[in-house]
Amino acid sequence: MSPEQYAATPESITVRELQAGKRILVTTMRCPDAASGKALTELYKSRWNVELDLRSIKTTLGMETLSCRTPEMAAKELWIHLWGYNLIRMLMLQSARSADVLPRMLSFRHALQLWLASTRSSAMLDEHDLIQLLELIAQ
Repeated sequence: MSPEQYAATPESITVRELQAGKRILVTTMRCPDAASGKALTELYKSRWNVELDLRSIKTTLGMETLSCRTPEMAAKELWIHLWGYNLIRMLMLQSARSADVLPRMLSFRHALQLWLASTRSSAMLDEHDLIQLLELIAQ
């Protein structure tokens, strides 16, 4: 933040507090008609899923520190991590559909570990191996 931006910030702001389960949410969205407590609680739950997704990308996929030295290669490394993340999420979605559960109920780390173990023995999975992998992910 620049010194000019800092100087332009207000001395105080008015917030709204509301209880969402065991948590207290604090927001600048003060009008209950524009943002109901239920809507804000759902928004918080969605934000939490984003936090978990970022953790999956950074920690589980090992992207806490990029190893590249140039911005171009760092961008490529980032895209590869995102590609891998989406690959695992796609497997989780297919697995959840076959097991009739929600994808968020499945573990990203578990799916990743199973995918890595299945690809160590063979670069290509046949249909039987893929079905077995999806069943294991759903467990």
